Amino acid sequence: MRKARLTRFLSAVLSLAMLVSLLVVGTVPAAAAADPGKIDVWDFGGEQLDENTYNNMLTPAEVNSWYPGDVTPATDGNTLPSFQSATGISFNDGGKPNTHRIRTMNEALTRFDKKSLNGEDGTVYQGYLYSNSGKNPDVYLAIQLNAGDKVTVIAGSNGGESLITFEGPNGVEAQQNYTLGSGNAQTMVFYPRENGTYKLWSATEKLVIARIYRERAAHTVVSGAVSQPAELSGYQIAFTNQTNGAVVAAEVGAGGYSVELPAPFTYGISLLNGNGYVVDGVNTLTLDGKSAAQTQDVAIAAVPLVTVTGKLTGISAEAAAKLKLTFDADAIYQPQVTVSGDSYTAVLASGDAYTLGVSGVNDYDLVSNPAVSYTANATADIAFSAKATHKVTIAPTGVSAAQLAGATFTFTNLDEAGENGDTPMKPYSAENVYPYVYTFTGPDAIALRDGTYDLRVTGVNGYEQALTSNVVVKGGDVTKAVTFKSTAAPAPVAYKETVTVGAQGCDYTTLNDAMAAVRLMQRGDSQRVTISIQPGNYEEMLVVDVPNVTLKNASATPSLELVNKGVDITPNAVRITHYYGCGYNYYSMNDQCKFDPELLAVNKENGYESFVNPGDGVDNDSFWNSTVIVKASGFRAEGIIFENSFNQYISPKSLTDVIVPNSECKEDKAAPRAEMKTAGDTTVQNYVYKERAGALAMGDNCSEMYFENCKFIGRQDTLYGGDNTFAAFYDCDILGSTDYIYGPMTAVFAKCDLIFNTGEHEFDLGYITAPRHTSTRGFLMYNCTVTYTTPGVDTASALVSKPGYFGRPWQA
Repeated sequence: MRKARLTRFLSAVLSLAMLVSLLVVGTVPAAAAADPGKIDVWDFGGEQLDENTYNNMLTPAEVNSWYPGDVTPATDGNTLPSFQSATGISFNDGGKPNTHRIRTMNEALTRFDKKSLNGEDGTVYQGYLYSNSGKNPDVYLAIQLNAGDKVTVIAGSNGGESLITFEGPNGVEAQQNYTLGSGNAQTMVFYPRENGTYKLWSATEKLVIARIYRERAAHTVVSGAVSQPAELSGYQIAFTNQTNGAVVAAEVGAGGYSVELPAPFTYGISLLNGNGYVVDGVNTLTLDGKSAAQTQDVAIAAVPLVTVTGKLTGISAEAAAKLKLTFDADAIYQPQVTVSGDSYTAVLASGDAYTLGVSGVNDYDLVSNPAVSYTANATADIAFSAKATHKVTIAPTGVSAAQLAGATFTFTNLDEAGENGDTPMKPYSAENVYPYVYTFTGPDAIALRDGTYDLRVTGVNGYEQALTSNVVVKGGDVTKAVTFKSTAAPAPVAYKETVTVGAQGCDYTTLNDAMAAVRLMQRGDSQRVTISIQPGNYEEMLVVDVPNVTLKNASATPSLELVNKGVDITPNAVRITHYYGCGYNYYSMNDQCKFDPELLAVNKENGYESFVNPGDGVDNDSFWNSTVIVKASGFRAEGIIFENSFNQYISPKSLTDVIVPNSECKEDKAAPRAEMKTAGDTTVQNYVYKERAGALAMGDNCSEMYFENCKFIGRQDTLYGGDNTFAAFYDCDILGSTDYIYGPMTAVFAKCDLIFNTGEHEFDLGYITAPRHTSTRGFLMYNCTVTYTTPGVDTASALVSKPGYFGRPWQA
């Protein structure tokens, strides 16, 4: 009867309206005329520097104009969308207009909150732009620059190292690594090579920029006479900026040249389209930036050349066709080398010392290296020998050797990436191009040279290859075990109203085995399946993707109580828990963002993870690394604890995994999570470790979702509900610290405890909700209590929670 009343209550949920203050902000002001003799500065805290030295490009009015007209200027809590400033910069939000921020102590600015950064030299930067989307090339600051400008960037980070990328209009990138941690600012200097729009973004972190300086280059007209051999024509004189690598070409005519170059810089002088000729004598030019004109005569001389020819021996015609042969020297003249069939020709500078370079044929060793310094035409063969190969024996499980006779075995060398020959491309990806791929029919004649190989077996009728670790050949024969699984469809399972899960005397011992059976059940739309779970701790990730499933605590007196600082549960409790969280990759995580024991074993053998944890999001099956994900309507849960242990304790199962911090990792560098080897360690409850790690997520378009007497445990992003999803929670506990009830679902919470699960750190504040409703109604908390965890029982904290907030909008 109580459920029926609550269902009717959900159907009649109050229509919640959001009151928005519509205040109009003035139009974008025109940029003030900048003095080209001063340094341009864009300060995202709106600080105004000495006007005798700087052109202040950002005023409070300019910054405030970047926000929509319904945002009240100079207020907190505002996110930053894309903007185009008349001052020469712009910001692209990457399609996420409600996530980025201006964080500043300057109360004249429209901002998200009050923050500053500490510079290396003691300067306190009063504000900064903070992009809340990491390692995303579509989230960037763009600035108009000219070749020769000097650009100084004051960069920060969300916490980890940040590879700040300075991308030119032609896609060429320069990068510098930020290493100072959160709260600090590091100075980086970049030099544009050409005129155009440059992008600043982070390849490994969230983009954080406090200030940008632009010093405009002066220009000097350089001219001079040119002396050259009479036969030389069709060339240009190249001036290569030794600071930024930019090349400016000067046309030659009437015995001279003239070119305008940015200053102050030093340039190397060389020739374009003049191979076989070099600049003789002075071949550098230094400009001080103070002179409007400067003279530099250029003398050109022919390079004495010799021709070397020879045969390529000991190498197959197929391999010779892939051979790249180079004669390398620290000289301006570039040798002309051609390979044709089994012969080569090299035109070299007489007397220069060359190093012979061979690539593209790593199946061979170079066994004779001809002399590489010549003063006259010569003949010299280059000899190769095939590298030794070793027998690879396949030991199959699940099929017989006879069944593999017609199968195709494809081995891809992962140690070598091609022309450079020394860049590993691990793990294997079908999107990569691997130059050394070897195919065999049947298992009886497989031989490979030393290397690390990905193995794919196809063409086994009725079977498919299971996950297989790399084949490593190192100086001898190897035997490789390969397991095969039947591709036959699993047999249907008869409908049972109730299936049981538990350590003893039950239908299944794991929830995933029970769910696999439920998926195969032959049942009607109205037939519900209850999975009755014996009390205990179930450390597994679970996906419920068929409708009308109930998870129920089998105890007659179910408990939701925690003990021992949140590490353990009472005897009558059922806890479903897992340990994945944003900021780490896991050897056990497959490309569906789920735990895979076979993959864990394979990756441990390989020695690296095979998948990058995307962390947050609903489009990548991660759902913020949620322990339980429900993607079907009619789901119910009674007496269940849903937990993500990531910020609660080190779980026993996590100690069998290998975790690798990635660019979004948040942790105490003196106590890395990966080095915590004691089950039950609650160090991860400390504020510095807090990150997104979901306990339960409901996908889009799920209706009639009902939870009674359940507990949801996490820190950040505990409980998510998707678009057009309707859920009711009765007599439940929801624990968290940041945005712990979030998403666009329509949800009713009746007689629930909304529990702040925070620590003692001064910044560990609580936000109950992060709503993201554009069309649905919102959250209703009816007869609910806002409370906090019990120190020493639910948490390791010695104190109860500080006051927190009902919520903050994830989206307007």
